[in-house]
Amino acid sequence: ILSLTVVAVSVFQFGVGSTLGSGISLAVGSLFTLVVFQKEMSRFEAVNRRIRSEIKKGMAIKKKCLDELRECDRRVATLRNRAAEMVEDCDPLPEEEMANFLEKFPGLFPTEEKAASE
Repeated sequence: ILSLTVVAVSVFQFGVGSTLGSGISLAVGSLFTLVVFQKEMSRFEAVNRRIRSEIKKGMAIKKKCLDELRECDRRVATLRNRAAEMVEDCDPLPEEEMANFLEKFPGLFPTEEKAASE
């Protein structure tokens, strides 16, 4: 297209006169620039659509993960409430047995010191 433009401009300048030829060459150059711009713009729009599509997919995945996390939080809260109800219904262990139990399972019942450090 560029070589055609150069040939057309040369023919118009020599055949029609320098003023009219310059005007025609300016018009042809502008037309060439417009064609190139439209071609590049269509490429840009295609890339932009692809990027937006990827962003939408990522946002959908993020939303799904957040929903799953909220559901897990609800389940954990329900299990904690059930466990608290069960513990309230139990008789307390003697101190010696409770100390042995806490040594075996230190993370099961957080102490006040551990809760303060977290």
